[in-house]
Amino acid sequence: MLRAAVQSALSHTPGASLSPGTAAALVLLNVASFGTFCAIAFGRNEPFLFHGLDGSYVLTLANEQLTWAGLQPGFTSNFLQSLGNVWFPMNAPAIPGYAIADLINRGSVDSVTPYVVFALEMFVTVLALARYVGLGWPLATVAAWSLALLAYPFFELPVLYALMALVPQFGTVVAVTVMLILAFGEVNDRSIVGSLGALLWMVASALYLAISQPTAFLLIAPILALFGLCQLFSAPSRREMIAKTVGAACAIGLFVLAGAAHFVLGLLKFTAVYFFPSDFLNDRMTAGFVSIAFQGKAGATLFVLGCLGASIAAVHGGRRARTLGRALLACAGLIVVLGLITLKFDFWRGPSPLYFEFLLWPFYAVFAAVLLRTALDLGWRLAASRGTTASAARFRERGVAVMGTVALAPWAVVLLSANPGSARFHPYPPVKSPIVATLEREVGLAPGREFRGRVATLTGRGNVDRPYSWFDLHALDARLIQKLGNDHRMVGLWYYDVPTLIEYSPLITPPFHLFARTFFALPGDRQVRNVVTLRKAHASMLAAIGVRFVLTDSLLAEGTLRARASLDELGELYLYELPSPNLGQYSPTIGVRSSSASETLALLARREFDTQRSFVSAIAPPGDLTRASSVRIIADRSELRVDAKSAGRSVILLPIEFSHCLRLQPTGESKEPPTLFRANLLQAAILFDSTLAASIRYFTGPFQDQTCRLKDAEEIRGLLP
Repeated sequence: MLRAAVQSALSHTPGASLSPGTAAALVLLNVASFGTFCAIAFGRNEPFLFHGLDGSYVLTLANEQLTWAGLQPGFTSNFLQSLGNVWFPMNAPAIPGYAIADLINRGSVDSVTPYVVFALEMFVTVLALARYVGLGWPLATVAAWSLALLAYPFFELPVLYALMALVPQFGTVVAVTVMLILAFGEVNDRSIVGSLGALLWMVASALYLAISQPTAFLLIAPILALFGLCQLFSAPSRREMIAKTVGAACAIGLFVLAGAAHFVLGLLKFTAVYFFPSDFLNDRMTAGFVSIAFQGKAGATLFVLGCLGASIAAVHGGRRARTLGRALLACAGLIVVLGLITLKFDFWRGPSPLYFEFLLWPFYAVFAAVLLRTALDLGWRLAASRGTTASAARFRERGVAVMGTVALAPWAVVLLSANPGSARFHPYPPVKSPIVATLEREVGLAPGREFRGRVATLTGRGNVDRPYSWFDLHALDARLIQKLGNDHRMVGLWYYDVPTLIEYSPLITPPFHLFARTFFALPGDRQVRNVVTLRKAHASMLAAIGVRFVLTDSLLAEGTLRARASLDELGELYLYELPSPNLGQYSPTIGVRSSSASETLALLARREFDTQRSFVSAIAPPGDLTRASSVRIIADRSELRVDAKSAGRSVILLPIEFSHCLRLQPTGESKEPPTLFRANLLQAAILFDSTLAASIRYFTGPFQDQTCRLKDAEEIRGLLP
């Protein structure tokens, strides 16, 4: 009876009374109803959209990328963070939610529009997945509505883990991953045209993710591999198994030939956490970061129901449901087992196991619906065996009523729910305090504006006698927000186009980490994956990399006090201006050769080392250098323009990070072509003769300069012991 109930549940037939035309109309009704519901509910709940620091950062970043980069097939420099490293791995103009918001708002991203788009993506994805495994339209619609209501911030924060309240664009990653899995399932030996179409879709989808959210491949790859293996070994014939194997090899080969694999690998390998994993604090050794099964009643319920439904389908379902059910159980089991191991042994510095599980949410929802439909069908069959066939049949045929109710019921919740109000934990836009107004006026950037220095926020220095981590600094920022409405470190400065020394990204480079750890971190301070804990004010090194202003909560021996803000019981916030920051005018004439990172840092740390007179490089420095003059650096969209003059050959030390992804393009005449090279481990330097007029552009993508970060990694590896 159980097998019959499962097969009936997965038969694509919601009942004889639901004709194809009626089903199509009701699906459109549900999609339209869901979209309208999203617009109204998200509008009412706007304080919980792009929530907290992460959410405010994502919204700020999306608007910055539209201004500074625009739609590009890869990643360019970020002039507002660090020393111009690559953006946080999100290409907003290539992501539907942000691109549509940009079109609607004509050049900016609002809060509500992206959420409507991302939620609709998830809704349609769950519908497609449910129909693929054989669920009828009523239960498919129930699954789609249910997951959306659990995962998205319709009413304050989501019931499940708050992912979609922080980084909603991950919904696109989930949707594309599910469609990749379903496309691979359609590769077979029966339809060459269909199989080729599925393969092309897979390659196009993978390339799209490489352009829009490339580091997501770290999460996607193992999920795709497990699902792919289950689909491969569940093939009904040897010929289909061969077709799938050849198809997968072709798709992977095309992805590699396009350069996307090297591009993604370069992003992931040239990171501080990859080079120095032991330097980083592991703050994820709790069960809540293993699975939503440990995230509360809603997460545990979805996990259990999804796995039970997958277990039933894995044994008694049709081929598609059986295959995907087994794959879901394999992935969920592996995530939980390996996640629990990471709680016992402190070795993992990659993404939390929970992050891999995000990709399984649609499968949990669909197989929970399979479990529900199987239970209902068993009930109907039991009722029929007891002589109540007529009433059971009438109940079974009411698919129209089910879909209509699902389409309309959430509206009652919206109408009856209270408005959460307008207060945000992390104010957006952040308040422009007098200090921030000064920084915006003095160093604020805009395309076509001259670089005038950056800001280093070095709080956590006053009356502190213990090591700090980023979480301590984040707690200080929360108190600043409560007092002044601005964190004075990240979003509070970036929103006003104020460039900072701090960077918020999983792509923090090994040179920046080494340099910052050596000169700007206090002994014992712990680092985390995405943010460097900065507290030490090494004035000469700060100035050398272009820091003009320092925000701190203790007095500094060097620099001019420009402003201060009283925080009452929290103390004081001081704004200092450093003397002679490097705005491009540092033109050292003495080159010192060093073949290792440790030696370079030791040389720079010497009290007598003057970065305005000397530089350290792994290449043999020329000995006939003269000082350059009239140096100007202008930050334009995706590039810097540099102009300088000299009486001979000169080196200028730039306040940007060196990378093999930088391209120096002369825009004027010169005696010899200018050259870029790495100086002082971290910085880019230019050697030129007499005159310099050039543009410098950072770019890496699947189709251009795919291997440049791999070259960076190889170079730095050669400088380490």
